[in-house]
Amino acid sequence: MTHSNCALDLFQQNFNCCQSILGAFGPELGLDSTMAMKLGAGFSAGIAYRGETCGAVIGSCLIIGLVKGSDDPANDLAEQLTYSGIKDFMAEFKTKLGDTSCSQLLQTDISTAEGFAYAHESGLFKQRCPKFVGEAAIILESLLKCRSTIHAK
Repeated sequence: MTHSNCALDLFQQNFNCCQSILGAFGPELGLDSTMAMKLGAGFSAGIAYRGETCGAVIGSCLIIGLVKGSDDPANDLAEQLTYSGIKDFMAEFKTKLGDTSCSQLLQTDISTAEGFAYAHESGLFKQRCPKFVGEAAIILESLLKCRSTIHAK
């Protein structure tokens, strides 16, 4: 199963966008499934329903940190690789989908009660979010394969 299929499967099980990305990629990187779901729990609908950065983007940035990051604060190479990977991911996501903000992607301000109700009642989360989750996983998988020869530890 591809990471994209796994992420979409998790999303359809009612995990949020961030949890779906973390659950699809995290276990093979040493992130326990339970911990992945807990870690991503607060990032639904653009960080706790605020309509800010899409949870699939946040989850992808966290995965890039797992792959490229370091636990050594003096490791400048790991920092550069992490930031570069995140910038590349965000640029490609924005190019393909138009934005990285949940409200912009859904074209309604979900930080308001009215906007959230509209998004929920009109099925925007079920109609549009699977595309964001799937595309984030595809982009992330591509970036990680392209840079698989570079591991900063």
